[in-house]
Amino acid sequence: GESHRDLGIVLFRQDDFDGAIVELRRARELLPDDSATLYNLGRALQKAGQEEQAIAVLRDSRQLNQRASDSILAKSYNNAATKLLQSGSVREATAKLREAVRLDPENSRAHYNLGLALLLGGEPDRAIAEFHVSLRLEPDQANAYYYLGRAQLAQGRPAAAIESLENAVRLMPDDALAGNVLAVALAKNGQLERAIRAMRGALQLEPNNALLRENLACLEQGGGCALTP
Repeated sequence: GESHRDLGIVLFRQDDFDGAIVELRRARELLPDDSATLYNLGRALQKAGQEEQAIAVLRDSRQLNQRASDSILAKSYNNAATKLLQSGSVREATAKLREAVRLDPENSRAHYNLGLALLLGGEPDRAIAEFHVSLRLEPDQANAYYYLGRAQLAQGRPAAAIESLENAVRLMPDDALAGNVLAVALAKNGQLERAIRAMRGALQLEPNNALLRENLACLEQGGGCALTP
């Protein structure tokens, strides 16, 4: 693709506009998101008198450049929001992340972070929607499945949480916290034996974790006491 683009630019400079158009169209097929290809193809079409096609191609070039600019700005918002979340400034982080996903709707990381901010802000319904978008854009995100499960559990939907948390455990089998939350979801869904097995597995990963020990003791007593996800 780059070779066709560069040859097209050379031919354009030599006033061989027809040859340039051929090469740049080939480059466009191979590099559909390359703004330099689109811009130079538009210029060659202009010089060749193909005004309508030139307008359409140059419009695509401008839109592509705008998307690239928006994507860079969205990453900046996302990076700033990550620091705000780490410092506990959930409301400010949420505002920046909303702007990030507006600028770049295909940014899976921004959707994930927005879901996390919404969950921390006590909005599990909206958080779930963002986690689903993030997973659609980038499947097999272990943390997205984990926090999706936590949000579903907060909604009082343990059956849905189980499916999400099983995916989280599948993707990060050495994470004791994921195993713990899965066990809690199983217990809340009435699957006590499975919950005990999951909690024992989590405790094997972190045998000195007091929370896991308390939760396991609760489950082994029949699950009538409070469990901490």
